[in-house]
Amino acid sequence: MKKGNKEGPEPGGGLARLRHHLRRWQARSLHEQVLRGAAYSVGSGAVSLILVWVESRF
Repeated sequence: MKKGNKEGPEPGGGLARLRHHLRRWQARSLHEQVLRGAAYSVGSGAVSLILVWVESRF
């Protein structure tokens, strides 16, 4: 019976995890990547706008 990760890392576990993440990243569609980038840009712009507004008020 296996007890999860309590016995220590499996041999090659980090490499397997890296391959898994790379496969997931490659599987994303271009549309999803564009939407994610746009969301980060909008969020960054909103934070910048708030900072400029706060600096101009005080």
